[in-house]
Amino acid sequence: TSFLREMATLKPFIEDILKKNTLDFDKLVQQVYDETKVDKDKIKTRINKLVSEGLLKIDKENISLPKPQRPLGLKEEFGKFVRTMSKNTKISECVHPDKSACSEKIIKAHSIQNNGILSKIAKNGEVMQIKFDESIFTGDLSKVGRRIATTFTGFCGKHDNDTFEPIEKKSYELGNKEQEFLFAYRAFARELIVKQQAQNINLKALKIAGSGSFLEGIGHYTKIAIRDLFSIKTKLDESLSKKDYELIETKQIVLDTEYLISVSSIFSIEFDFEGNMINDLSDEETEVKDIFLTIFPQDGKTYVLISYLKKDSSTFKFLDSQLIGLDEQEQINRI
Repeated sequence: TSFLREMATLKPFIEDILKKNTLDFDKLVQQVYDETKVDKDKIKTRINKLVSEGLLKIDKENISLPKPQRPLGLKEEFGKFVRTMSKNTKISECVHPDKSACSEKIIKAHSIQNNGILSKIAKNGEVMQIKFDESIFTGDLSKVGRRIATTFTGFCGKHDNDTFEPIEKKSYELGNKEQEFLFAYRAFARELIVKQQAQNINLKALKIAGSGSFLEGIGHYTKIAIRDLFSIKTKLDESLSKKDYELIETKQIVLDTEYLISVSSIFSIEFDFEGNMINDLSDEETEVKDIFLTIFPQDGKTYVLISYLKKDSSTFKFLDSQLIGLDEQEQINRI
């Protein structure tokens, strides 16, 4: 009993000493002995025990306190939970309509082309990309190699190469319908894959959380979003197969400065810049009207392509007066 009491008493002395200095083993033993007069063999035993338990860190001959581990907060715990659920839920399939012509391998396709755009904005082979932290509620910019930036597993090698050749190997020509369609199609393809993966994660999580969880609500709205995306896919696939690119209408903004930034995205907005409703997101039966946004630098300028289905042109008429017709600085502010 006295031995165990001595061992327990030594721990705070050891920690207090190491808070001031990192010491080698022998010096630490001596300092603890000077303060406690406990037998040195017992001190050595206690130090070795604390090292084995991970409560002390040994680097070569020096002993120090490990860096304190911050306890996970609620957001981080949730992020850890989602990452665990993400295992084995990855979608890896070619979304191109002509499945019979697919090559065997699904590749990590770029939603923003590696050649011409990512290579332009990269520095030392890296770009800054929004990366969600472990809480998954917030994100920040972090460096990532351009070869893996913006990748998703949504095309086989053949269809990625053949389909997007007009935007991969040729510079954008203002008003080129084919190129504008392909920019929109690529953004759409990534969104479809991401939404399906989110649905898989949600279904897996629900098996653990059970009914009544807030995850049921997330799953419900994800299902609606996927429904709407597949409705759009039918139209896009038909246009792609026929090489009829009139389905998509595009508003172009050309900024006179070449900003080293690129965007490839699809999203829906609830209101325009003046507060008028564009999509009633509470109406689950009506398909939302999406915007395809592509931004990239080229030849000393920055191109902003705002695309949508031509059938929705009257809905997005507001863009002419609330964005396209503004001076460049105000356009930048609103974009």
